[in-house]
Amino acid sequence: MVEPIEHPSPALDVDVVRVDGVVIVTVAGELDLDTAPRLRDVLLGPPPPVLVLDLTAVRFFGSSGLSLLLEANRHARCAGGELVLVAAGRVVLRPLEITGVVRVLTLFPTLAEALTWKSAARVGQPA
Repeated sequence: MVEPIEHPSPALDVDVVRVDGVVIVTVAGELDLDTAPRLRDVLLGPPPPVLVLDLTAVRFFGSSGLSLLLEANRHARCAGGELVLVAAGRVVLRPLEITGVVRVLTLFPTLAEALTWKSAARVGQPA
């Protein structure tokens, strides 16, 4: 069952849905100093066991976005959950690679791959 929860913003669109116990947060637009607090409110709420953050439609990814990803990852892990990132474009991947943040996150190029991996991990199959 899918439950939509919308968080509109002029420069950043954030959509949240729950699918089979997994929370999927889809972000589109610019993730910077001005918009990061809006996404922070979503990511740092009560953590689900699995939170998939889809950044494939992000057009700008600033240092505030990097900091927020690290904060959200720590928040999820401290609660026994997991943050899974979906990103394929250079706008997001390049800063993650340059800073080394990519080494501490679970990252997939598509939402389908992230959800398939998580389903396999849930039933005890190797990821």
